[in-house]
Amino acid sequence: MALLLQHLKDPEEEELVISAARSGALAWIEKRAKKSLSRRPWLAKCTPPIDRLELPNGPVASVTTFRYYDQANVGQVWPASSYRLSGDEITRNSSTSWGTAFSRMAIEIEYIAGYQDLGLEAPALQSAALLLAGHLYRNREQNTSIALASMPFGVEMLIDADRIPVIA
Repeated sequence: MALLLQHLKDPEEEELVISAARSGALAWIEKRAKKSLSRRPWLAKCTPPIDRLELPNGPVASVTTFRYYDQANVGQVWPASSYRLSGDEITRNSSTSWGTAFSRMAIEIEYIAGYQDLGLEAPALQSAALLLAGHLYRNREQNTSIALASMPFGVEMLIDADRIPVIA
């Protein structure tokens, strides 16, 4: 918050408005970048069959619980020894068969994801957040569709800086 206040060079009595602009900017960037900008718990739900699963909102730090629901709709915790986490991806161990256990087609994975220090780990995303929060704060009273749809120069470029283009 102190960095954003310094960036906007506004008095402290505006802190509530700036905080709202910050929250909006962070939420928009997380949705657009598909990354968690701060470390916190997440829940992913999916349906089998899966041999691998890429968890959204990385970077993933750890998996807390891998749960599936049996035929009686009772949650069963899958042991950590049956899967492995590599980056943002969970894969089953070769000796494990998930097919029979997941017959009800409901899996929930609780995990911790996000950057520990956004400025060090993803400076482009931090810069995008600062630009967008400043834009939302400075244009908070504009209510035309053009003003609301405008994006500060460079925000999308900064968000896309780490993406790898895929050619299909």
